[in-house]
Amino acid sequence: MLGYPGETRETIEETKEFVTKLTLTKMNLSKFTPYPGSPIYKKLYNTSIRDEDWERLNGMNFVYTADGFTEEQLEEKYQEVISSFYKRNDTLLHYTKMALADPTHLKRLLNMGVGVLKSKVGLKAY
Repeated sequence: MLGYPGETRETIEETKEFVTKLTLTKMNLSKFTPYPGSPIYKKLYNTSIRDEDWERLNGMNFVYTADGFTEEQLEEKYQEVISSFYKRNDTLLHYTKMALADPTHLKRLLNMGVGVLKSKVGLKAY
C-alpha cells in the first residue's frame, strides 16, 4: 500500500527497494483509501460520513494524499514502485517464458497493455 498517513519520500524509496528484492513474479500495490466508516477515515476526517466520489474509492485512486505530496506526486511514485518490480530481469524473463509457452498469456498481456494505454488517455478500460 502506498500513500498511507505518515508516508514520506524515504518510506516510498524503502518500499521501492523492498519490492526489487522480492522473489516473486507478481505483485499488487494498492493506493491507500480511507473508506467511510472505517476507524482511519474517522481519524483523518473526524467524522463518519462525508460526501465522497464512491467510484474512486477502490484502492486504485489516491483519494487521500499524505502530507507533503500532491495526488500527482503520489501517482508518479506509485508508478516508480510498480516499474521497479516489473522491469526486473527475472520478472521480465518469467513473463517472456510464459508468453512463449502459451500464446493465451501473450494475448492477455496485450489486452492488459491496451487497458493501461486507455487509462493513460482517460478512456474506460472495459
